Amino acid sequence: MLSYEVEKKVFSPHTLANILKLKSKGIIKYLEGVVKEGKESVVYSAKDFNDNFLAIKIYRVEHCDFKRMYNLLITDERIKNLKKSRYKIVAKWAEREFDNMKIAYDAGVSMAKPITFLNNVLVMEFLGIDGKPFPRLCDVKIDEEIARKLFEEIIDDVKKLLNKELIHGDLSIFNILFDGNKHYLIDFSHGVKKSNILWKSILKRDLENLVNYFKKYFEVDNNFLDKFFQEI
Repeated sequence: MLSYEVEKKVFSPHTLANILKLKSKGIIKYLEGVVKEGKESVVYSAKDFNDNFLAIKIYRVEHCDFKRMYNLLITDERIKNLKKSRYKIVAKWAEREFDNMKIAYDAGVSMAKPITFLNNVLVMEFLGIDGKPFPRLCDVKIDEEIARKLFEEIIDDVKKLLNKELIHGDLSIFNILFDGNKHYLIDFSHGVKKSNILWKSILKRDLENLVNYFKKYFEVDNNFLDKFFQEI
């Protein structure tokens, strides 16, 4: 549970107004507990009006590094005429994550279904059971057989993204959930298009994160990265 001081940083009047608008639109019935707290956002479990669980990602408007967000956003050709306004920058950041999620979901990537967004509030499918999220890959133990299967499936998702000219941008065991059988990619806020001048280095970093983890379970081909880039 968040402290009172942290709650104040999350639920600013601006954020509360957005949540109330989403409620009036019949999207969110009420928020429940905290699922994940990050430096710039907090993810809550919530219920819709059919009593289904949702995940609500709220970006802190007043307490985020909006200058860093701005510098990353202006490298994205999809973003035009971005003003240096804290509210507009955070809203655009959430909008871009939603757009990245739609692209990835439509490509068939294993992930939460994006539902909608409003300014700094992002609404998506809840990945878990009875309000409890599936664990992150970094928090579970797997064997070699599962590791080989997972590696292939996650790399397949990376290729699906590339087919849509998108790179996750922050892919690691901290942004992959695992329910014991299936994985789910999360946090698409740093996703970039192949039009980004740094896309190859960003993709390489994602792949290196995966290789460094999975080589603990089996011998990954030393030439994996070279072969991957030759094939795309």
